[in-house]
Amino acid sequence: MIKDKLCFKKVLLVLDDVDHLNQLEALASDHNWFGLGSRIIVTTRDKNLLEVHEMDALFEVKKIDHKKAIELFSWNAFKQNHPKEDYKKLSNSMVHYVNGLLMGLKVLGCFL
Repeated sequence: MIKDKLCFKKVLLVLDDVDHLNQLEALASDHNWFGLGSRIIVTTRDKNLLEVHEMDALFEVKKIDHKKAIELFSWNAFKQNHPKEDYKKLSNSMVHYVNGLLMGLKVLGCFL
């Protein structure tokens, strides 16, 4: 159905947090499913999935160490370079959860 409806359309397709090859196969099995100039962005923690699916290009997001992650999170959450005393445990949990990914630190920090 995707191939029939979108084969001549230029699309931007974002597949976030893919963890099984069948997800890629079902939603973006072949490059000719979409029109010229289309872009498919896939995020995953399993680099092997992208290699098996033969992606054109890979980009690995850089992570920061725990100390810098706490500081970035704190600037976004508390407007200071360290967590407030009552929030140290929660801050460490959040930093551990996002595994040093910059955008996750910023987003979660803003919500706190």
